[in-house]
Amino acid sequence: MPASPENVEVQAAAKEAALEFKDGRYRDKDGHPTPVVTKDYKVDWATWQGFRRYHDACHVCHGPNALGSTFAPSLADSLKTMDYETFYGTVVGGRVREAGGTTYVMPAFGEDKNIMCYLDDIYTYIKARSLNAEGKGGMPPGRPNGREDISAEAKKRCRVRRLRYSKPLCMRGRPLGPVFGAKKSLKSLENITVSSF
Repeated sequence: MPASPENVEVQAAAKEAALEFKDGRYRDKDGHPTPVVTKDYKVDWATWQGFRRYHDACHVCHGPNALGSTFAPSLADSLKTMDYETFYGTVVGGRVREAGGTTYVMPAFGEDKNIMCYLDDIYTYIKARSLNAEGKGGMPPGRPNGREDISAEAKKRCRVRRLRYSKPLCMRGRPLGPVFGAKKSLKSLENITVSSF
């Protein structure tokens, strides 16, 4: 990538956090997508893309800046304790929860390519908000102050996702988490649609 000031700052922050750049995004030691936020709130490409995608689809229920609403929880708070697999499984398969005599329903988005193709990016944005809510850096409410340029690898993956979404391409090989049974993989369920569950 070119050495723009944003790229240099974000890459230095990623190096300091010992993150690996793989598949067009930064990942932690467990391979989970992870946000990179500089001290002046510049972010990596995936977190920027997640900010855009979250505010396109998720904020209607979960509120701006992932802080919740009267009928959907704060995802910034939820990701303080929720792991990546549980988050992924919840978005794919939905969730029903009873609280105080009210039934809350999170719809399943497993077949919505506008969500699934960008789910890792949405996760990194919400995780950045969650880290800020915990006082561990992250991103405060509002728009990031800048972003890293898209890498050639991320650009190629975006193009492939848009062109080849037939079966849940973006979900193949991903763990499903507790919604469908711990640590199952979509590869083993390739002939079953998400709506079959």
